[in-house]
Amino acid sequence: MKILITISRSIIVIGLTSIFILVGFFHGRVFGFDGPDAPTLSVIALDGEIVFHLVNDLDSSNNAGLNYSQNIYFVGVEDSTYNFEGYLVFQVPGPNLDLTQQTFSNRDPNIFKEVFQSDIKNEISKIYNWYSAMPWSPDSYYPVLEVDGVNAGIQHSFSITTDAFADGDNNRLVNGQPYYFVVIAYAYNNYFEFYWSDGQSRPFLPSKNNVQIIEVIPTEMPSDLKMQAAYGDGLEVTRIYGAGTGTQFLKVEPRLYDEVLSGNFSGDIHYRQGYGPLDAKVIDPLNIKDRDLEVVFFDSHPESTDLMPDTRVKVVDLNTGEEYESSTDISIMNELLFPEYGISIFFGQQDRPFSNPFFNPSNGFTGTEITYANPGGPDWLSFLKSKPYKPGPHDNSYNFVRTAFDQNDARLDPFESFTSDKNIGWYPYHIVDYRVEQKPYISPAWINNYGNIRPKNLPRFGANVDIVFTSDKSKWSRSVVVEAANKFFDDAGLNWRGHTMFDLVDRPAASKNAGPDGLPEDDFDLPNGFAWFPAYAIDVETGRRLNIFFAENTVYSPENLNSDISSLPGAYLSGDDRIWNPGPHKLIPGSEIHRHHAGGQHFIYITSTEYDGCHSIYEILFSGEPDSIRKRQIVEKIYWTAIPLAEGLLSYEEGLIPNDAIVSLRVTQPYQVTEYEDNGNKIYNRYRILIDGKEIRQITNSEELTENPFEIKIFENPGRDNLRFRIDSPEYIEYQIEVYNISGLLMYTGKADVYDYSISTKNWASGLYLLRLHSEGLAPSTFRWVKQ
Repeated sequence: MKILITISRSIIVIGLTSIFILVGFFHGRVFGFDGPDAPTLSVIALDGEIVFHLVNDLDSSNNAGLNYSQNIYFVGVEDSTYNFEGYLVFQVPGPNLDLTQQTFSNRDPNIFKEVFQSDIKNEISKIYNWYSAMPWSPDSYYPVLEVDGVNAGIQHSFSITTDAFADGDNNRLVNGQPYYFVVIAYAYNNYFEFYWSDGQSRPFLPSKNNVQIIEVIPTEMPSDLKMQAAYGDGLEVTRIYGAGTGTQFLKVEPRLYDEVLSGNFSGDIHYRQGYGPLDAKVIDPLNIKDRDLEVVFFDSHPESTDLMPDTRVKVVDLNTGEEYESSTDISIMNELLFPEYGISIFFGQQDRPFSNPFFNPSNGFTGTEITYANPGGPDWLSFLKSKPYKPGPHDNSYNFVRTAFDQNDARLDPFESFTSDKNIGWYPYHIVDYRVEQKPYISPAWINNYGNIRPKNLPRFGANVDIVFTSDKSKWSRSVVVEAANKFFDDAGLNWRGHTMFDLVDRPAASKNAGPDGLPEDDFDLPNGFAWFPAYAIDVETGRRLNIFFAENTVYSPENLNSDISSLPGAYLSGDDRIWNPGPHKLIPGSEIHRHHAGGQHFIYITSTEYDGCHSIYEILFSGEPDSIRKRQIVEKIYWTAIPLAEGLLSYEEGLIPNDAIVSLRVTQPYQVTEYEDNGNKIYNRYRILIDGKEIRQITNSEELTENPFEIKIFENPGRDNLRFRIDSPEYIEYQIEVYNISGLLMYTGKADVYDYSISTKNWASGLYLLRLHSEGLAPSTFRWVKQ
């Protein structure tokens, strides 16, 4: 008897008895491959903490540069290679375990406690292998979850403070107690979805080589040493050239605002520690060096306009001139270790918002926040969030972002990142609903009678903006003010001024001064339609000041004689005064469209255009072109929009803002070139990293201890087989000598009563060691020595 069996697009005619042999061979053959070599674990033992560095040897590892690739020769398909995918680190109960590839596939979770996982940011996260004791039985196969990936890019350092084998809350690492760990790398291939007689049953391929268990003993630091930094501390980054965010929520030093407003902006942007466009952090608190470093991008085509996929980074020590280049390029999110300085840089290209919404759960959204100059002062500002749609006889008037699963714009933000709790109520104009519906609703988007118009040429969304609200009128933004009343107000006969949405409000330009009635005095130097917005907007990637404008619903006017409006209390009638003065009310009691007050609908619009007092916006709106042309041109320039609510505003004369506030809007942006040489070559992204006050410091714990009278000179630092040093002392003193490795283990102890001293280090591992000398009555001294 013969049957046909399909194996990955290859049709093989075999005997029935051969099926079982072939299937078993095929499913088990994966363990004939070595897999990516495990990285070497370098550890730093601290007080109740262990820091790990994962290092691939560039000379000997088959995964140098994360480039492991293994061809599956017997599979005749396009996807015929295993490729490096990530790392797994386990805590194990002891040093004596059998470590094979089979050990780590379908592993015992009671023996292998996963303490760390990291993988390439791609479409792969959960990886299952399929197992069976009876490969000839289709019902006997079962999946085992080998990896549940975080899918956030490759990390090469991490820290732990807890014992995975301890129960309950009492699980902190104990100083002096040994702990055991093992790391593996793994590769992935899934050439064909598994079926019992076909497909890839072993997508997960673990390491075979360089797999070893290491022992680590947390230890208390010597009393005379004080760490000035902790693992994970962010570093101060300054942008010199280029744009982009990396993975960070950017936060600038406040001096940027004054530099931009005063016209003294040099182009350098100083970011707060840990919040720069390079994710630079401390990875070795014992060996970090105070330095001034420069990070420069480079690629193979300086004449091209954009950064190429092979872009890498070069780190230049501005103190010594030494240079270090990365071994991986921008295409992989990867933590680059620089152990020479005790730091790392998490480096890689990011997607633009909305560029890959179905495979990027964040959709490029990093978050929004509001901070007040006086944290104890009034929290006066909030924003009306889009409400989830409710079917049936519910009021959905504030459902103006419709990206839920069953709504019109689900494809734009399928994971609803921009409507998550991370958002305080600011939205990309790109996702705010504009459609003409039968039921009225409120939206800051232009709702019009021209049909369902969403401009196709919306800006490549991505401004990372700080909007600084201030009572200092010298910093206010000149703005146009446009009509907020949409077609539903028109249809209800409430729009007494005759404006349509996004028309310029045809009132004299407002000055910064208040008249006797508390309203702005007219400014006859400008045409109708101008006002002042009590804030300014700064792009924190580039330092550009951006045009900002606002709307108000002129239906809510004390001059509107419509009885539905004229009967309202005065607190609701703030929509026709050329002042950005939203109220706190979402609704007015009643059942008509005008009850959806939304603070008077003082919508805010942040544009992509550089600040010019909104004159470029005005020229378009006043051009006389049809609405379908001129208003569409404005919409194409809007990045962000919001519906603000405010309580306790000051008078116009006093500056409106009761407590200065900064609204921060953040998304991911790819690294980009922003400037070019005269010959057309690009000026690569350039950043500066300042490490200051982070080096480990020696302290004296007792006033009775005196300074050491000696000087010490260490020969050959770094050295190899011997730690040799000379003690120069004006008097004879016997010193106690101790040498510790970076894991805190005591490697040597002895006494020195001679001036030249040598310690054999032939059997010591390469790395950093601490040489400690102390004597009775004298402050101890500690020195660092590196074995190559």
